[in-house]
Order: sequence, then C-alpha cells, then structure tokens
Amino acid sequence: MDILIVLGCRLDKNCHGDEITERAKRGAMLLKEHPEAVAIASGGITNIKCRSEASFIADVINHSIDKDIILEERSTSTIGNAFYTGILLKEYKINVSRIYIVTSCYHVKRALMIFSKFFNVEILTECIDYKRDDEDLKYARDYKILEEIGDLNDEKRILENFLHFL
Repeated sequence: MDILIVLGCRLDKNCHGDEITERAKRGAMLLKEHPEAVAIASGGITNIKCRSEASFIADVINHSIDKDIILEERSTSTIGNAFYTGILLKEYKINVSRIYIVTSCYHVKRALMIFSKFFNVEILTECIDYKRDDEDLKYARDYKILEEIGDLNDEKRILENFLHFL
C-alpha cells in the first residue's frame, strides 16, 4: 500500500502558516494523482494556543479533495513524525510498500534520513520551496539522536528513554 504523509511545521501566533498550508496543498495535489494512497497528516500541537498541525493539514487537504485522512497528532519533531506514524500504521494494520513524504525542500534530507531509519521501503519526496537557516544544525542533532536510539523496533524503550525527542 502506498502511504502519503504530509509533515507539519509550527503554526504561527494566529494558528495559521503559509509553509504548512503549501505542504498541505501539495499533498492534496498528490492525492489526486494517487487516489489509492493512504493519507496521513502528521504533526502534534507545537503552539499551545492552536490545534494540532495534523488537523490543520487535513482541513486544507479536504478543501481540495474529499479524502479520509489519518491524523498523527502526537509528534513534535521529525523523529516523532516517523515514530508515531509507524505506530499508527501498525494499529491500522497497513502493509506499507512505498511512502511519499510531503515537506519543504530544506527539510527533505533530514526527513529522508529519519524515515529511512524507521521504514524499510521505497521513500519518495515532494517538496515545496521554503528555506530555513537552522536546518544543518537540526540534521546534525537528529543524526546523533538516531545513533543513540539504536534499535527502532523497541517502541517501549524508545518511549521510555527518548520521548522528549518525539
């Protein structure tokens, strides 16, 4: 089964965001091209005044296309996006053959590094053109975290020891 995951990013003080909106619109476009894909909106509450990023993404997508969307609303980082998406896919008993990740271009390298550690399937990316200056630092940080986590099949140990990264 093909999975299309739209990754969230922080909502602004008005509980909106151009970047997350563009990611969701690109996700809707891809879902029109791949209607058989399972859609997942991934992102928790990163602004305490706002709803989850996943809920925001799902609303934007559903303005363009009528599609059931699985909400992954627990993550607050890219590592969390991958980890909690994996848990949801197990809960829904979805056999993944390929993953499409929708994110920003500056984020592709890090998203691929992280998702490839959690999923042993083909991973494709679709990106929107945004730039952030701190991406290289985040890549180095997440690389180190993934080395520390080690065995990604031990969900209980990850939750007990690395919850603050998720």
